[in-house]
Amino acid sequence: MLLPVALARLNYEKQHLFVPGLTKEQVENLPEFSEGLAIDNDYEERVRGVYRPLVPLAMPGMFGIMGTPAPYNYTMEPYFYEPTDPYFRTYEENMRNRKDLNKTKI
Repeated sequence: MLLPVALARLNYEKQHLFVPGLTKEQVENLPEFSEGLAIDNDYEERVRGVYRPLVPLAMPGMFGIMGTPAPYNYTMEPYFYEPTDPYFRTYEENMRNRKDLNKTKI
């Protein structure tokens, strides 16, 4: 299952990841995911479409010149990609530090 990281909350002690407000029906409406799946813009848009109702400020259907769909840019919907959960920020920092440490050992 793919989910925008900024919507998720992490209970580090219980090793539990959850998305406030996400319903069973929304999970069932997510596109199928498998390990070898090629993820393209269309697939990502289908995933975002399921999660947009959880975000009051979501703005689907951004349009560019002459009514054509604008190329998607992750900065268009920062509420999906900018983690606000401090546990995620700490986890991300730890992962980067571990990666940097492994690089120096090589």
